[in-house]
Order: sequence, then C-alpha cells, then structure tokens
Amino acid sequence: MSNENEIEEIEVIKINNELMNGKDDERYKILKAFSESRYIYRSLGGLSKETGISKENVQMILNILINHELVEQANRPKGVRFLITQKGRQIIFN
Repeated sequence: MSNENEIEEIEVIKINNELMNGKDDERYKILKAFSESRYIYRSLGGLSKETGISKENVQMILNILINHELVEQANRPKGVRFLITQKGRQIIFN
C-alpha cells in the first residue's frame, strides 16, 4: 500500500471515530441521509427537511464535508446538488 493510501485510510478512520463517538452528530446525520436516500443528488432544502437541521447549518456542514472529500457539489439542471463520495460511503459503512 502506498503512503498516500495509508494516509487516506488513517483519515477515514479518524473521521469515522469522531462521527461514531457522537462528536459531530449533525455531520453523521447528513452523511446518513445521503446513504439512505433513493436519490444520488440531494438538495440543500431536502437534506435540511430530512435531517431537521436548518439550511444554514446544513450548508456549513456540507462545506466541511466537501473539504474532507466526503461530499461533492454538482451543478444540475435544477440547481446545485450534493452527492456522497466513495470516501463518504466508507465512513458510513465501516
């Protein structure tokens, strides 16, 4: 395994431990909403409604998740949408 893969795996484990230990329940709720949805692309409003978190807080959390490469932002015909990355799925399913 390369050093880059080892570093990424360590980062995934660290983030996973934070989420699973309840240190950031809202981040976990949003990732879980992605993983349990029948939709690949999610809107800010849809995530807010499903999780019960304000749109402002969802946006802040999505920015953090994007910075950690757990979520991606995409411009779609109906506007900006978000989707979970493979790394984000690892967090939820590990």
